[in-house]
Amino acid sequence: MLGKQVVCPRCNEFFVLQAADSVEFRSKQNRRQVYEDEKLARAWIQRAVIATVLVVLSFIVMIILSHTWQDLFAKKKPADKPAAAGRD
Repeated sequence: MLGKQVVCPRCNEFFVLQAADSVEFRSKQNRRQVYEDEKLARAWIQRAVIATVLVVLSFIVMIILSHTWQDLFAKKKPADKPAAAGRD
């Protein structure tokens, strides 16, 4: 009956039935919107997890590199020379 003119049983008004005005259409649109919102939320959560992992890994790499550079460029104290025997 969509697209046809009908009479309201309560108020006896004439109107044209449209799919956009139906309860089924609205519920279908709401379900579609909820699905799209959930899909977008999952994508943002995935991006946030990936960003967090990258930040943590970069901190770990920086810590490892800082210790490595310190070991490479640390000034080593010369060992104490033993006193020559017989000099007093």
